[in-house]
Amino acid sequence: MNRSDITETINSLFNEKYQTGKNLLIYGLCMCGLLILLVFCWTYKLSDFPGLHGDEAWSGLKAYYYLYVGIDKVHGMNNYTGILQPLSTLISFKLFGINVVSLRICGIFFNLAGLVILLATFWKISGSSAISFLLIMLQSALLISAPRIAWEVNTFTLFFISIMAASVFSIARHPEKKNRLAIWLFLIFSLLGSYNHILFSCISLAGTIALIFVSVVNKKITYKKELFLFLSSIFNQSFLFIGMYYFSENRISGIIGAFFFPIIIYLQTAFILKFSIKEINFPFPDFRYLKHFFLITAGASFVIFHGHSFFDVLTGYRVIAYLYAIDTSYFLRIGLSFCGCFMAAGIIYFLYLDIFKSGRYPALAYTIVVYAALLPLYTQSTSYRYYLAIYILIAIYMACHLSKHPGRQILFWPVLFVSGMLLNIAIFKSFDLNRPHLATVEIPVGQGQKEQSAHFYSKAPIIDFLIKNRIGRINYPKDRYFIEQPILFYHLIAPWQAFPSRQMKIELDPSGNNKGFKLIYEH
Repeated sequence: MNRSDITETINSLFNEKYQTGKNLLIYGLCMCGLLILLVFCWTYKLSDFPGLHGDEAWSGLKAYYYLYVGIDKVHGMNNYTGILQPLSTLISFKLFGINVVSLRICGIFFNLAGLVILLATFWKISGSSAISFLLIMLQSALLISAPRIAWEVNTFTLFFISIMAASVFSIARHPEKKNRLAIWLFLIFSLLGSYNHILFSCISLAGTIALIFVSVVNKKITYKKELFLFLSSIFNQSFLFIGMYYFSENRISGIIGAFFFPIIIYLQTAFILKFSIKEINFPFPDFRYLKHFFLITAGASFVIFHGHSFFDVLTGYRVIAYLYAIDTSYFLRIGLSFCGCFMAAGIIYFLYLDIFKSGRYPALAYTIVVYAALLPLYTQSTSYRYYLAIYILIAIYMACHLSKHPGRQILFWPVLFVSGMLLNIAIFKSFDLNRPHLATVEIPVGQGQKEQSAHFYSKAPIIDFLIKNRIGRINYPKDRYFIEQPILFYHLIAPWQAFPSRQMKIELDPSGNNKGFKLIYEH
């Protein structure tokens, strides 16, 4: 090699490094800009919008009870939810005082932590995958608004999934390493997620079945360590749910569990590290037709029981009507419906490529399909928050897929960006405390169920009326829980003088006027 060849090689290497560094700089700046926008969406007028929900107020009142009385049970509102939400709120109250922002700030903290973990993981794949994930987040009215509402699912789902995803990514990327910490983190946080809400356990079950499907298709167990990991998670969750069902009324059971599960997880980690080194080959028969039957059945069951409400999540305009009581314009509905249909088509197409055309992410594709098939077995009832986990899994999957196909990024990024901007403009327009009209919307979400926008009305008019008239007794003809719990929480924040002889009646105003309520003074 002569001098000119050496010079040309060095120059080409420098130019390649310069171009890579330049791209990373651009991606980094875009990622920071989108992240700042998302955090702004999560925190702007946090104490006012959406209006305080009855379940949020219940969590705040429970945290106050823990603060001054102590923990009496290890389950939340029912025996399939834990007490992580009121416990985190308790810490927040100690740090920042008792108010609505303190009640909701944990949702911002844990979602931001989860987002940073996922972005750091995506950055190891490519800068473009991190951008894709943020754009998919911004496209979702559910993920824009969920951290603002102090529900256990909203607060912790993204955080727990992010740690599990980062752990699996670390194991899959370096299978030759022991990855002891990654295994331990996965098992701990999959257990905590399932304790927080039973629906979270669907992820481990779906992952297990998906890895079995991949093994059958490949006729060998390639992901042996990952399969043992998911099976161990299911084992832990089974014991957890038995304890939650039979023993959660006694706080002693929580203490026993706190000692029992770390020992089990330590033993499981040792087992996985010892017995998950070599690849195992099996002469699996050809289950091609069974695979087709399963995929058709899975898709049909999900569409029948959850398709209606999940499509609302993809389009977003009904979600913001429900949370912020706004009448969305015809133009906005058309635009967001187009973006939602584009997203749905993209999801189906990507799943088809990875499952039927030997794509790069078959395990993740199968996980999403199996999760969709299992969800109707967990619950036939519908609520928008039930789709947080599957939407986050889809966002992770699509970001990974798009990172390997720059042409598809060029197609998807503008649609995601436009959809995100339309959603944010609509939401910010609703952030007006002096709005003369509130849309009283009953949103059909499938299975004969409806969501009430009135449950998220601001309770400020009620509190002002109570303080001004010193009301001591309240008559609730309807929706007592959703009105009374926020009143009790606001009274906890700043008690006001009241006389038992003064009575009022509170009714929702279906016209949407009078800021959503009919406040009637009764002598």
